[in-house]
Formats: sequence, structure tokens, C-alpha cells
Amino acid sequence: MDQTTAKLSGLIVSRICHDLISPVGAINNGLELLDLAHSAQGAEFTLIRDSAAQATSRIRFFRLAFGAAHKDQAVSAPEMASLLRHCFPGPLRVTWEVEETLIRPRAKAACLAILCLDRCLPYGGEIRVAPHGAALAITTQSEGLRAHDPYWSLLDGRPIPEDLPPAEVQFALLPHTAQRNDLKLSAQHTDDYAQILI
Repeated sequence: MDQTTAKLSGLIVSRICHDLISPVGAINNGLELLDLAHSAQGAEFTLIRDSAAQATSRIRFFRLAFGAAHKDQAVSAPEMASLLRHCFPGPLRVTWEVEETLIRPRAKAACLAILCLDRCLPYGGEIRVAPHGAALAITTQSEGLRAHDPYWSLLDGRPIPEDLPPAEVQFALLPHTAQRNDLKLSAQHTDDYAQILI
């Protein structure tokens, strides 16, 4: 993937997410007004409200993970913790244990690493993001871990296959993001443990 293609792809994602967040946000606002007016209640209303809130969080997360990332932009620890808490309410949980503010490219890489580990946890579980010296350690432990997925080897620099499924694109984007932003990437796994350092 050349630099121009990567830059344009990131800008396209940012544009799509930017345009989607406004109408989804409007749905959330409308639901809040209905709730305040007691005009809507019951399981159906709760389902719509919760789905709209999660859609907002997912769009913001995808914008960070797949959109353009400039080194002069930063993401605070409370912002990341809140985003991940709402984006992954279960059965997958993501715990953000980093207290420092991150430059956007490193936050982007962390999000891509989370998505890589997500694919290794088909039944859910917990992913932890914690400081590891000057790096971030994104880890998970589970008896049902599937880190033997063939796309895991893309993290070690294996060429991207032409038939890469969309659901696995994070495995190709993470090494590219790391290389482009001078971030050292390493990944390891056992039968029940996986860690990505970035």
C-alpha cells in the first residue's frame, strides 16, 4: 500500500464517519427528547436508544481506527476510556489503563490492535490496553483464543493476500500504520494468550 493510497483511504473513512455521525447524533437527541417527555417507553424504545448510542460510539471508534491520523492531534485518556466502554459493552470488554494523552497515530494503532485481538475472541472476553515501557501492550487471555488465524502473520510483515476479507483488514493496516509513524510493532501468542506491542 503506497502512501498516497493510504492517505486517501484514511480521508475517505474520515469523511464517511463525519457525515454519518450527524444524523445518528440527531437520532440520539430525538430519543432523549422523547424520554424527557415520557412519550416513549418500553423494551422497544430501550432497544432503539441503546442501538443508536452504540452506533454513535462505533462510528467514532472506526473514525479513529481507520480514518486519517495526524501527529499534531491527540486523544486523551478519559476520551479513549469512555469511547471503548461504550463501543464494547459486552460480551467483549476493553479496559483502557493508559493515563497519558496519546498522539492520534498511536491511538489509531491501539484501536487496530484491539480489532485484531477482537477477531481472536469469537466468544467474547477482555482486552487490556496498558503501558509497557515506552510502548502500549494490548493483551488478552482466553481458553477459546484463536490467534492461529492465518491473518495474524500479517503483523510480522507477510505480504497482504489479494483475497483479504474486509473483516480482517486491521491485520494489514496495523503494520502499515506502525511503519508510517515510526512505531515499533511486535506480536506474539500462545494457545491461550495474545499480546501486541505498539
